Amino acid sequence: DDRFLPKKPMNEERALLEQQNHFDSIAERYVHELGGEAIHEYYQKMGSDYVLAALRAHFDDLQKLVGVELGCGIGETTAFFHELTQKTIGVDFSSEMIQVARQRFPQGVFTEAWFHQLPLANNSADFVFSFGTFHHLLTAEHYQRVLAEAFRVLRPGGAVLISDINPWNPLTTIISRSQKIDLGNERFFSRREVLPLYRD
Repeated sequence: DDRFLPKKPMNEERALLEQQNHFDSIAERYVHELGGEAIHEYYQKMGSDYVLAALRAHFDDLQKLVGVELGCGIGETTAFFHELTQKTIGVDFSSEMIQVARQRFPQGVFTEAWFHQLPLANNSADFVFSFGTFHHLLTAEHYQRVLAEAFRVLRPGGAVLISDINPWNPLTTIISRSQKIDLGNERFFSRREVLPLYRD
């Protein structure tokens, strides 16, 4: 379980700024760096299918819902759910990714913010979701703060849906080496680390 933990202590603030600067720098070529349109569409469909199935199992009428996506990137998944719900807000810590998202989906709602400092009111969302993003949080303490913020904005009876990379899948290493999306200071959290955070 511990083989994916950082090898040495990390300055969280510096590491987050490195992540932010990195995604700002690749925003315009994000799809290319990911591996092209086909790979991007595959990831977006996989994430959307996961979230949509969970929402349909939990809620009766999606059109009444307000959603929040943490780590919206260039906006594809946020735009998809924005069409299905009353409103879905995309949040990302990269201003350049947000800019690209707004250009691609002018009908969407996108905002730049850190996930632990959401510019949203208490009890303002029916669901909060994230797909393939939480490995950028870097420390368990930061992960916990982000979860607390997600539950702060969540209405009673709402749902938090988080899916992230499975580092124990052998394909993960192959895929990560073939792409230029991550910096190498990401953190793959074990079940042992994060399940108590969700229970809390």
